[in-house]
Amino acid sequence: MATAPGRAFSSVGTERSAVEQTDWHRQAEERFAAQIADLLYGMAHAHTFDHLVVIAAPKVLGNLRAAFHPEVATRVLAEVAKDLTSVPTHDLAKRLSLTPRGGIEPHQ
Repeated sequence: MATAPGRAFSSVGTERSAVEQTDWHRQAEERFAAQIADLLYGMAHAHTFDHLVVIAAPKVLGNLRAAFHPEVATRVLAEVAKDLTSVPTHDLAKRLSLTPRGGIEPHQ
């Protein structure tokens, strides 16, 4: 029987334990990353790309790293931990530039 959000009584005795709240947003982010990782795995397996540059918000990038199959991870040339979702498509090239090693980095 719940006495307050996040707390519950044991059905036997008087012990209480913390009940972790479900973080639906975090779960959705992880599912999204898994879907992208699966898509990229299929593309890598079909030899659609040889190299990959991953640009994503820091949290999403971490989820992607965790979800990438080794066949995809070995093709990642560069990662940019930056949220560019609000940048219009035609402005993306202005916001990114090639580095001397061929990688990409964001402009500040």
